[in-house]
Amino acid sequence: MTALRIAVPNQYGIDADFWVITHMDLDFMRKTAQVEIGGWSSKAKFTAGFKPLARIPFNFSGEAWPFGDGGGGLMRMAYDKIKTLPPFTLATEEV
Repeated sequence: MTALRIAVPNQYGIDADFWVITHMDLDFMRKTAQVEIGGWSSKAKFTAGFKPLARIPFNFSGEAWPFGDGGGGLMRMAYDKIKTLPPFTLATEEV
């Protein structure tokens, strides 16, 4: 499992620093995607099954479509794209 590590405060000012893709909806015909990443306060909270403190949705289409023809690791491509966007540009990766 891959996760991104960076402290991002939620709407209440509580930092989530363990981010995992929780949902991907890909349409290869239209080259559109909705990807959601959820943030927990720690890996332990994620592993214990707590709900995320925050969720951040991303919509990719057109030039922003990161999945090519769909071959290869789709999750890897999604994480690579998310790491180019705020607030994840300085995130480290945990595998």
